[in-house]
Amino acid sequence: MSAPKSSGAKKLSPNKKTPESWLNRIDYPKLLQKTARIFWFNRKRLIGIAILLLLTGGQAVTFNSSFSGNFSGGGPDNGQNNSPAEQSQSWQDSLNQIESQENFKTEFRKLLEDKTKLYSGIAAGIFGVLLLIILVVLVFGWNCHLHLLFVNTVKYLEAGKGNQSKKFIKHEIRGRWKKLFWLRVLFGLMYLGSLALFMFPALFFVWQKSWPAAIAMGGFALLAIFIVFMIISYVFRYSFFYLATGSLGIKESIDCGYEVFSKFWKESVLASLVNLILGVAAMFAAVLFFFLCLIGLAIVATLVGLIIYLVAGMTHAVGIAIVVGIVLVGIPLLIAAIVLAASWQGMVVIFWYLIFNQIAGCKVPEPEKEPALAKNKKPAIKPVIQKEEE
Repeated sequence: MSAPKSSGAKKLSPNKKTPESWLNRIDYPKLLQKTARIFWFNRKRLIGIAILLLLTGGQAVTFNSSFSGNFSGGGPDNGQNNSPAEQSQSWQDSLNQIESQENFKTEFRKLLEDKTKLYSGIAAGIFGVLLLIILVVLVFGWNCHLHLLFVNTVKYLEAGKGNQSKKFIKHEIRGRWKKLFWLRVLFGLMYLGSLALFMFPALFFVWQKSWPAAIAMGGFALLAIFIVFMIISYVFRYSFFYLATGSLGIKESIDCGYEVFSKFWKESVLASLVNLILGVAAMFAAVLFFFLCLIGLAIVATLVGLIIYLVAGMTHAVGIAIVVGIVLVGIPLLIAAIVLAASWQGMVVIFWYLIFNQIAGCKVPEPEKEPALAKNKKPAIKPVIQKEEE
């Protein structure tokens, strides 16, 4: 596909070679073979960018929530069935806990009274938060640059121009990471706004303690959020490819991305199903691979640890086991996990780029330029020919 060249164009013209049936529009086996071929024959060039892309945040945003709590299964312990030694230990633990709380309150009170330390602590906290924010912004900006670098490298490889140097591609995408930065921030705000919009009614009924209405609205909100998030993700994906491979601005990229999704939403969903099936298969293959690697590395680590144990003696058995386990098992598995995750992530990017070329193979039409002389050219005056009288 040739990237859009005109930023002022609004309408897209679909690929004229698309088949009539949307089910046959994409040849998935051929597309997957092409994805694997591009990555495999250019793995030395792509794997480094993919690893950096993974380590700087990757491409997916995951929401993790953890809950922890302490439960005592049998209610409060009155100490009726405990022995005197156990009761004494329980009282001692309670006294130690009370003493630690009192010490903390005392130290906190002293900190509030000492204005110098208080202001120094507040300044240090603000400085730490600002430093963390700056670090996150820099890493996020670098991640945007790596996105552009990876996609444009794939673009030249797919077009048969793999001889383009890294320096040439970096010069081509120089400064464009700012547009991608704000594009991702804008879509992140869309995600948060949609979440707040659909969850507000359910939270309102929870606040009113109207549980049936809250449950009904919560179920509707989850379904609506899932659908809206899917639509936003597709629009972002196509907008990202337009912004990464062309010279469009943020607004034009979003317009083009939305129009492509509205025309090819069936193909997009089908491509996602293929991606999901491949992801599940890749996960099982990765688990099997790590299990086999763990067995092999554990055998090697056991043999090496036994040799070191016989040489160093029994007194260092625990230290030997920890060091050998980390060096011969932990570090190789960690490196393998990073390489495999980066490879899979890179192949996913290539797959969706080829999907983008296949179903969104559109060109932004450019207005035809007329020659400057043609605009001012006046029609020629035909000479008047008089017929001779007979």
